[in-house]
Parts: sequence; structure tokens; C-alpha cells
Amino acid sequence: MRKFIILALMGLTLAGCGGGDTTVENPFFSQWDTPYGVPPFDQIEVTHYEPAFTEAMAKQNEEIAEITANKAMPGFGNTIEALDASGALLRKVSSVFFSMNGSMTNEDMQALARTMAPRLSAHRDGIKLNDALYKKVAAVFAQKDDLKLTGEQAMLLEETNKMFVRGGANLDLTGKEQLKKLNEELSLLTVQFGENVLKETNKFLMFSSVRVNKCQTKKSCSSLHIFRSKNDFV
Repeated sequence: MRKFIILALMGLTLAGCGGGDTTVENPFFSQWDTPYGVPPFDQIEVTHYEPAFTEAMAKQNEEIAEITANKAMPGFGNTIEALDASGALLRKVSSVFFSMNGSMTNEDMQALARTMAPRLSAHRDGIKLNDALYKKVAAVFAQKDDLKLTGEQAMLLEETNKMFVRGGANLDLTGKEQLKKLNEELSLLTVQFGENVLKETNKFLMFSSVRVNKCQTKKSCSSLHIFRSKNDFV
């Protein structure tokens, strides 16, 4: 009996170790030791994307919280540069996912795109409509003429401020809530539009003039006749 209990406890311990931190197995949570940092596509599975997105958004939220919690006077470095540098993991995951979904998609990828679209929309709104963050950005923008910025820095400051203004930062609470709903709806419609375009593209068939005029077999001629009758093809 004692031996059985010991073996059972060992089994539970091993099971716990086997189901440990999934970030160890997720390629997005490790440095890519590949030529030019190319994603290791052979190691990335569809199941890796959602936990990577979740972790990436949480990490950027922490980075944003650090910026807003900074008691120092808002400056280009601790506000604009810090904001620009945030979300590195999210960019890493997004660049791979959306590239693959746009070029080598499947039903699982499309389903995940529909799942992630409203979540990513809400995440972006959480940044652009963050009052504390925008106040810091606006404070830096107000002193842009005195900061002696380089051309690149001035452009970054200009575009960052523009992103917030166009993203609804100056709206009242009611307007912000309406904008969030619209952005969520648009995010889903964008995914749906892409899927519709793909479906129509996949229906495209091409016949060479030789193939059309000289059917090779009776079966191919019959198939072409059916295609013509269904699609008014001449």
C-alpha cells in the first residue's frame, strides 16, 4: 500500500512537470536563432498563436502602465520613445500570424482571426483611449518646439500625437464607448471581407484556348460543357 502511494505521488509530480509553463514550448517566447531573425515556421503551430497574443497584449499593458506611472515630467524619452518601444512581442506575433493568414490560411487560422479581431481592437482602443497616457503625449507635443528633436524624432512625435487624436482620445466617455463598438464591428467585418475575397478568388478557373477548343478526352469536354452552362462561359 505504501509503495502504491509513493508511485502515485511520483506520477502526479511528473504529470505536473509535463504540464508546466507552456511558454517554454512556444516559439514566440524564445529568441529566434535563425538567419536574419526569420521566424522558424517549421516550429510554429496554429495553437501557438492565441496564447502568444494573450501574453503579448498583457506585456504591452504592463509597459503602458509603467509609462503612465512614471512620476517624472513627461519627456520624449520616457513617453514617446517608451511608447514606441512597447508591444515588441505583439508585433512579433502579429507579423507572423497575419502574414500566414493572408498567404497560407486554413479554417483554423480563419477561426482564430475572427476570435482575435475584437480582442486586438479592444487592446488598441485601450491604448489610444487611455487618458493618463494621452495627457503625457499631449504634454510632450505641446513643448515640441523647445525639445530640439531630430527630424526622425519630430516625425515620431507628430505621428504619435496624431494617432491618439484620430483614435478618439479627445472624445467624451459616450463618444469613446461608441467608437469602441464601431472599431470592434469593423475589425470583424474586415476579417469577413478578407474571407469573402479569398472564397471568390478560389473559384477562379483558367482554361487555355487550346484546351478549350480541343478537349483532350470525352470526360474533359463534358466537364467544360457543365462549367460553361453554370457560368455563362463562352
